Order: sequence, then structure tokens, then C-alpha cells
Amino acid sequence: MAKVNERRINYNDDDYETLKRLMVEEPFRSLNLIDIFAISLIYGKKAGIRTPLDKKKTGRIRQTTIENSNVHYLMMAIAVEETESFEILAKRNDYFKICEEYAKTGLSLLEEDFIENPKGLLDDLELEALKYFDKVIK
Repeated sequence: MAKVNERRINYNDDDYETLKRLMVEEPFRSLNLIDIFAISLIYGKKAGIRTPLDKKKTGRIRQTTIENSNVHYLMMAIAVEETESFEILAKRNDYFKICEEYAKTGLSLLEEDFIENPKGLLDDLELEALKYFDKVIK
């Protein structure tokens, strides 16, 4: 059987250190890597900033894991909105990259905001996610 080269969501080592710092704090302690990726993605999209990936990227989340979660639909919705075309969905690497860049931005902003307002952050994020999903569905 041929070995399949599976795509992974990329975080570089600095991003991964940020993830590890967040994952030991409440409210992130009960979340998994995919949950934090989704929150970071929404946070980056809300800010409207895509941080380009650097050359030291390291795969942390498997493509099959993403595709078997609701995060995959979120990624597709963001990519379609970003490009204003459903054609992006045929180019998996392109829409993964869009979402990785938003998540990279979001992760940095998430850490900054968490330090400033740890108690209200999760409530704010849940409201933002609901608003975004409501907007996409309508």
C-alpha cells in the first residue's frame, strides 16, 4: 500500500508554544487543539487580518481530523466568503492556507486578549461564533 502524504494544519514552533500556554489556562484547559484552532480562526477572521505562514511551519492537526469535524465547514465558509467563490472548495490547499493564516493571527490576538480579560473572553467568543454562523446561514 502506498503511503499517503496527508496535509496538516500548520503551526510553527512559536505558535505551538502559544497554544501550549493557552491550553493550561481556564477556559482553554478543557478544549482540544481543534477547538482552539476554530476559536483562533474566528478571532483572526473577526480582526480581518491574515498573517502569512512562515517557512518554519510544522503540521500539528491532521487533515482527516479536520474533515471529520464541524471546523471543516467553518473553514469552507470562511474561504468562500474570502474569495467570493465556491471554486475555492476544489482547491483544498488554498482554502486551508487562508484559514491557517487567519488562525495564526487569531492565536496571537487570542493570547493578548486573554491576558487582558480572561473571564469575559470565552463568552465574547461564543457570541462572535454564533453571530458569524448566523450570518453565513442567512
